[in-house]
Amino acid sequence: MTPSLPRRSGGGAKAGHSETARQAVHMAMGGFALLLRWLPWWQTVALAAAALVFNLFVLPRLRVNLYRPGDRERGVHGIIWYPLAVLLLLVTFPRRPDIAAAAWGILAVGDGIATLAGRAIGGPRWPWNREKTLSGSAAFAIGGAAAGVFLAWWCRPPVAPPPALAFTIAAPLVAAIAAALVETMPVRLDDNLSVAATAGAVLWLASLVSLAQLPAAFALAGARLPAAAAVNAVVAWAGHRLRTVSAAGAVGGALIGVTIFLGTGWQGWILLLITFIAASVASRLGLKRKMLLGIAEERGGRRGPGNAIANTGVSAIAAIVAIASPPGHMARLAFAAALVAGGSDTIASEIGKAWGRRTWSVTSLNDRGLAARKLAWGDARSARDSQQRHAELHQHGGGGPRGGGDRELGALTMRTSTVSEHPREERGTGAPASERVGRSGGAKPPGKEKLALLLELSRPFTLVAPALGFLSGAATAYGAAPREAWHPHLIVFPLIGALMAAVLNAASNALNQIYDLEIDRVNKPKRPLTSGRLSMRDAWLFTYAAYAVALVLAWLVAPWGRHECFWLVLAATFITILYSVPPARTKRLGIWANVTIAIPRGVLLKVAGWSSVKTIAGIEPWYIGAIFGLFLLGASTTKDFADMEGDARGGCRTLPIIYGVRRAAWMISPSFVVPFLMISIGSWKGILTGNFILLQALAFGMTAYGLYVCCLMLRRPEDLAVEENHVSWAHMYRMMFVAQIGFAIAYLL
Repeated sequence: MTPSLPRRSGGGAKAGHSETARQAVHMAMGGFALLLRWLPWWQTVALAAAALVFNLFVLPRLRVNLYRPGDRERGVHGIIWYPLAVLLLLVTFPRRPDIAAAAWGILAVGDGIATLAGRAIGGPRWPWNREKTLSGSAAFAIGGAAAGVFLAWWCRPPVAPPPALAFTIAAPLVAAIAAALVETMPVRLDDNLSVAATAGAVLWLASLVSLAQLPAAFALAGARLPAAAAVNAVVAWAGHRLRTVSAAGAVGGALIGVTIFLGTGWQGWILLLITFIAASVASRLGLKRKMLLGIAEERGGRRGPGNAIANTGVSAIAAIVAIASPPGHMARLAFAAALVAGGSDTIASEIGKAWGRRTWSVTSLNDRGLAARKLAWGDARSARDSQQRHAELHQHGGGGPRGGGDRELGALTMRTSTVSEHPREERGTGAPASERVGRSGGAKPPGKEKLALLLELSRPFTLVAPALGFLSGAATAYGAAPREAWHPHLIVFPLIGALMAAVLNAASNALNQIYDLEIDRVNKPKRPLTSGRLSMRDAWLFTYAAYAVALVLAWLVAPWGRHECFWLVLAATFITILYSVPPARTKRLGIWANVTIAIPRGVLLKVAGWSSVKTIAGIEPWYIGAIFGLFLLGASTTKDFADMEGDARGGCRTLPIIYGVRRAAWMISPSFVVPFLMISIGSWKGILTGNFILLQALAFGMTAYGLYVCCLMLRRPEDLAVEENHVSWAHMYRMMFVAQIGFAIAYLL
């Protein structure tokens, strides 16, 4: 399964690489989709996984001309994404081989022939992506549709009743056109994934539509149309008059509003209206400040058609499915979830831009503070004050047209532009922007400053993972067989426990920083304690208080009077102390450091979450805890590579120090793969009682993700010790998030 990434630009292939051969192999691999008619599902998945492993580890050692310049250096590229996309299709649609085969055919033939046609024919190009030609996209749609229709017919599942012939013909045609359009979008997601995901999603949505219900759906939509057109026209006009949307945004929003009204009735439209009003109000909050900082929405805060599609496009699709599929309950649930998610994202972003002080990058988990923008805001305010003083000087006869006031204003204006160009450096000092915020906007109240420093001491970005882990454990327990009957404690106790997990993690982080003071002077000199911004006394008081609060909250998590959660948290507290505090201080004892991280944050966290709903007497909660514990046993080392210098000075013999960077990277690699294979084994053996198909999908997806992270670590292990936050460390957190959410979904559905 060797793929291609469409590049429909002119020019021949570079030496050592044949684009024609690459595309030929890309399309030929689609022929394996014919086997889906005969092979059992598990065999197809095994073959796709084998193809992924082959492309990862074997193919790079062969002398083939399929690699584009730079592919081998990148490590992960189209030749890896192609079999991964096929694997995800097979795992996602285990009972619908026609959907998986049709999407595979669209990817193989459509994506491959697009490149060849674009290079051979050329012609006009898409205005939003000059690398893609209209001729290539047309060839994509035609070739992909033909392959999709044939494979959908060839692999029709043996179910009663079989998929309608109209679906077999029309759905792949629409999916090919949608995938061809998505392929032209200039996004960072690899074409192999975006095309496969788009084709699979369109085919799946089409499979939900009931042909028998279409006449009634058209009749109901026709009855709703006059009211839908009227109310959306009024709201679009009002939004434009109030300057919350542009003219194009008003038209796009009205069309989406009509679609949602037709699909879900006035109830769904009211939810859309509330979301629109909330997002519009949030966009206007602090607009003057946002505009001065250059972070406001374009067009003076007005929302355009792109915003409407991004925030409500998925909801509109769900609304269409709701009216065209029986009974439509799940589609309406998806509509509400997508709408709330889009609105929440907008509101959170706008409020954060209006009043936020620090931002964190989700992809790298690095602090991306607004310090430079705050400085620009302070400078702009100073410039306005200087301008006012300059006017007063003129009013009282002081200062000529080229006097001191103009020079002061000009200097301040130059300062503002300098900050915009060099946000990380202080003018003349080279100090980080984050150290200048207080000086730019005036001194902050001591109480507020101390609170901010204590929050920084707790390392807030690390608190989400344990809270989510606890909630995931609770959701898993609720969905496990036998499923719990509804009771208010199913909500109350998990929420208390999630807060407890975050507070306990904050206490552990603070305690570790207290005892790592000398190490952090080398590794993390900007932290509150090492920089001298926070006193040791305040750090100790915070640590004691956080541990006490966590234990009190754990005692409150007592469903049916059971205090299992408290005893688990007490054990976790003891282990976190062993990790940081002498004489035990397992942090300096090699693999024991990993063990004392994995047990409380992996095993006990999941079991504690389970205890907020069900008793922990049984193998299932401990098996799940073991999965996450084994993952953290190796993955926790990713943070040690960049800290080797400080750890060595502090006497902490971490795995990279004991065994070297390269050997340590190989040692921890199994922890990114083996635990997730346990999910598949556990569901096959009946140990895990969640949704079998979803657990298998989670197992394969996380195993593939783990292999990808291993590839990132092992291709250049020396980078682990050079980069402060290597990408594998960020991926470790992402894998935790995905696994936690995946388990919850697999048990709830």
